[in-house]
Amino acid sequence: MLSVAYVISFLGMIVLPILLGIYLARKFKLSWKPLLAGALTFIASQVLHIPFLYGLTAAFKNGGGLISETDMDTTEVQLRRPDIAFYSGEQISRMKPGENQVAPWLAEVISPTDNADKINELDI
Repeated sequence: MLSVAYVISFLGMIVLPILLGIYLARKFKLSWKPLLAGALTFIASQVLHIPFLYGLTAAFKNGGGLISETDMDTTEVQLRRPDIAFYSGEQISRMKPGENQVAPWLAEVISPTDNADKINELDI
């Protein structure tokens, strides 16, 4: 059953757009440059996307995780509390006894009640 899904996926995402591009280019006598540019862009995005997903999956398998609202001393005088932060498994194990860890990746979520004029003043 999974093999059938792979075949349908391949046909729908690869073969169908190629055939449609060829059809439209021939019917309307269009340049092949946009079609080739789109194909190259798609390939480039996958070349970057697949290793990124592999690395992200490996990070979570090794005990890493997204944690919300954790205190993080970035300097001796600055405390940050990011809305979402990613910590490696090793960092999480060090945090349990209370050791400070600085997240390699974090996100601040802007809510509708935030003052739009002050958003750029955030020191992240």
